[in-house]
Amino acid sequence: MNNTRRINLKFAMDHIAEALEILRTEQEGEQDYFDNMPENLQQSERGMQAETAAEELENACGALEDAQTYIETAIE
Repeated sequence: MNNTRRINLKFAMDHIAEALEILRTEQEGEQDYFDNMPENLQQSERGMQAETAAEELENACGALEDAQTYIETAIE
């Protein structure tokens, strides 16, 4: 791999790291929102939506972490 591609991929990695930080913050916020709901609200439509959102944001974080690993391997 040439240096230009490495530089571009490192640039992409920086953006992925920033996106991952945002996603983690929002995932934690959504999880806290769900966890702090009264139990009866957790079983409501709003509670289920919050729980689903927290889970999907966690999945998104995992996907970005996987992308980081793949890019790091490609750069090596």
